Amino acid sequence: MIKTFGKHYIVDYIGCNKDIINSIDDIEEIMISVAKQVNTTIISSNFNQFYPYGVSGVLIISESHFTIHTWVDEGFVAIDMFVCDLDIDLDKAVELFKQKLQAKNYKIKKIMRDNIL
Repeated sequence: MIKTFGKHYIVDYIGCNKDIINSIDDIEEIMISVAKQVNTTIISSNFNQFYPYGVSGVLIISESHFTIHTWVDEGFVAIDMFVCDLDIDLDKAVELFKQKLQAKNYKIKKIMRDNIL
């Protein structure tokens, strides 16, 4: 019997607003906002501002996690989302992040986590 444990999306956002992606406050607000809008349950968060630029962060959610890393010079953001609740709409999250980061484009890898070898 095939058991699906969750959905894992790895998304690269290209051409993002450099002011937004270099702000720890903006990144944390965006991450929390999107997580809430797709009905995840936030357990904890941790974000770090790098100097001269860049932000990394993680949201631990009861359904698993969302992580983010920014490369300000390139206007590039990498987001990793894993959820074990298959009803959570990660496609909606992808679009919300695109809007909030003001990304020009993105590429995505979608993985279904299951017990198939």
